[in-house]
Amino acid sequence: MESKPITPIRPSHIFLADVHLGRETDSPHECQDSLIALIHWAKRHSVSLFILGDLFDYWMEFNSKSKTRLTESSIAYVSDVVPKFGIPVLKAIEECNASEKPTKYVLGNHDYWDNGLFHQIGCDCTKEGFIIELDGKKIALLHGDGLPSTRTKIDKTTLRNLERPVFHTILRSKTFVRVFQYVFKPVTAWKIMRWFSNNSRKKTDQPVEVMDSKITHFIHTTDIDIVVAGHDHQARTVHTEHGVYYNTGPFFDNMKLLVYSDGRFIHAKWNADKNEFMTTAPKSYSV
Repeated sequence: MESKPITPIRPSHIFLADVHLGRETDSPHECQDSLIALIHWAKRHSVSLFILGDLFDYWMEFNSKSKTRLTESSIAYVSDVVPKFGIPVLKAIEECNASEKPTKYVLGNHDYWDNGLFHQIGCDCTKEGFIIELDGKKIALLHGDGLPSTRTKIDKTTLRNLERPVFHTILRSKTFVRVFQYVFKPVTAWKIMRWFSNNSRKKTDQPVEVMDSKITHFIHTTDIDIVVAGHDHQARTVHTEHGVYYNTGPFFDNMKLLVYSDGRFIHAKWNADKNEFMTTAPKSYSV
């Protein structure tokens, strides 16, 4: 179905995932520039911004004992701390956070290795998931590499103890990070991670059916009304008797995202040239 503008365009909340800045692409700056324009738009219109993982591809911070990461108003690039390609977007997020509510950032399997920088620029950051409420509906926000299980805990504002594939659990462990950063210097480490990312992108660790099943079961067995996630790059709406699961789709693919406007969630794509959102029609089905 052909996209068309939302009229009037006044989303109060924007949810996006899977930007994968740093990945090999024919137009490496297009996605970044569009995202920065979106962040500036959100700031101008006082819109709440939610990043649900894999903003970067890959991202790993290293400790810096001799240099300051931040200046008073912007991020100072430090070659031994963070990859340079992320700096323009982080500056835009920092500026947005300074004037509006903090951006909520759920770390994904490609940008999990934060060492405090996202918090320093004003983000409300979690390695698991958030719980928010919109118009009386209780909503769980997660990336999608970790899925709800019987061990999952729901607090007032956070989601904890998500279940992940064994390999993802190893990559997220403090022991792996400590050893990896001891063996490799930053530039070499980032090259290895980008190589690994390019090769692992061909594989699927969470089939759509598995994500749908676990998330809808979570809705059935808890007081959660809605789940929003990303990760598998398949935009969709999954209806169930007790609630709805929305997958945002990947931002790197035509700037796809999910917006909340006038009491409803809408799949859309962002047009930075026109500063407008276009509705999209991804898969929608019931389970």
